[in-house]
Amino acid sequence: MKTDALPNKVEVRRAKIRDIVDELAQLCDVGSHPDEIRDLLDEVMAFCEQASELLLLLLPARQY
Repeated sequence: MKTDALPNKVEVRRAKIRDIVDELAQLCDVGSHPDEIRDLLDEVMAFCEQASELLLLLLPARQY
């Protein structure tokens, strides 16, 4: 993976997490079913795992 593509991927993922958090807040406000909230929390966990993987890719590239 090219390092110049990483910042763009990070920005896309930041936008996605903001959307997920907004949707989660809306579901909580209207008292949605716990399964709907759980699905979004699963997405957040997947996002965190992907972000960690990207960080591991980005850190070695910055050391040079």
